[in-house]
Amino acid sequence: VQVTVECRARATAQDLLEGLEAVLSESCEGYQVYRVPPPVAFGTTGAIHSEKKRDQVASEVLGIAFLAELPEADANLRPETKSGQQWLKLLHEARTPLRGFER
Repeated sequence: VQVTVECRARATAQDLLEGLEAVLSESCEGYQVYRVPPPVAFGTTGAIHSEKKRDQVASEVLGIAFLAELPEADANLRPETKSGQQWLKLLHEARTPLRGFER
């Protein structure tokens, strides 16, 4: 089921869930809002999202995707480097559900 939820600018995750409840006319208790799709989508689609795709989406929603395209990015984003560890930390945090007050 696909629905449209209208939210004000700078709405929080909680605002979105409250809007969803209003549209669906049912409780959304236990629902979570993600910036990045989970590995297996919820609902009837059951779509599977690869780690590579999830990393790509995470870097795009964080506004840091351009960094991976810079010269020498491969060397700087390797997991054994300090910058690579920071990159992975950012991608990991983007994959977690938003807390109610987050936008």
